[in-house]
Amino acid sequence: MIVKKYKEYFFRVFLPVFSGAGIYSLSEKYEYLNYVKNYMPDGLWAFGYVSCLLLIWKEKNNTFWIVMAYISFIVFEYLQNIKIIGGTADIYDILIYIVFASLAIVINSLTTSKKIKS
Repeated sequence: MIVKKYKEYFFRVFLPVFSGAGIYSLSEKYEYLNYVKNYMPDGLWAFGYVSCLLLIWKEKNNTFWIVMAYISFIVFEYLQNIKIIGGTADIYDILIYIVFASLAIVINSLTTSKKIKS
């Protein structure tokens, strides 16, 4: 049971986050397509972030935390836009965050429903 829990965290949290970091750090050495190097790390980080929240709050009502995650995506881009934090604000970043976070929610619901049925 414990090994299965660690596998979930590895594949749904750590692997996406570290893959995003790898793509981001290697993007200066290798020429990727722009959308891959600009958006894939953001999407993977959002996926890992929401997956982590879902795994932590698995048995409890996690709606509040998921809504806060979506709000944090928008606030992060807004703070970039008004130059409080570094980076370039981009509406596509918000869309990527939403798509990948929603994908994490769908995958979580599919894996949770399988566990309940078994």
